[in-house]
Amino acid sequence: MSHSTSRVLKAGQLSELQSYDGGLQNAGGSMEKLINATSTQKMVDVVNVTSASANIDTSNLSVPANCIVTGVGAMVTTELVSNLAANVGVSFGIGAAGNTHFTGTLDADSLEATTTNVSASLCNSNIAHIRNGDTATLAMEVGKTLMTGSCDVFGRIKASTGGFATGQAAFFVEYMSLDSGSVG
Repeated sequence: MSHSTSRVLKAGQLSELQSYDGGLQNAGGSMEKLINATSTQKMVDVVNVTSASANIDTSNLSVPANCIVTGVGAMVTTELVSNLAANVGVSFGIGAAGNTHFTGTLDADSLEATTTNVSASLCNSNIAHIRNGDTATLAMEVGKTLMTGSCDVFGRIKASTGGFATGQAAFFVEYMSLDSGSVG
């Protein structure tokens, strides 16, 4: 078994990290907590368009207490067909569809501008490497991502006029749990 020791000076304190066969173990016992605290989880909801509504809404995406919401997004998985040319935006919030707790005021064309069809694979997210073909980054509101209590997150794709006749979209929320090893 091979190992190495690294010493790190942080906040005026010296700590040691010991590596065994590529894994890390903190001599002080906090590394496991740090790894657990920084592992991310994702909740996904796929929604089929079943009516001519201007809104495509998720069911609740449950996030447990003591989490930081790190990302949200909506991806068109089957082309969305609208009965009128419209701007199409995405929002995410808590409590009910249409709430904008995480994303702030709806950017009406963040997914697509003035279109009757939103192509499959377009994705609007605050996570840069996931975005695909959208017109604007989905912004997260500063100071609103720490969830001390459990909450239900809802996503919405909204057309500025008309309604969606057919299509499918997948919504996701990504969060980091602070429970199983909060660092502090």
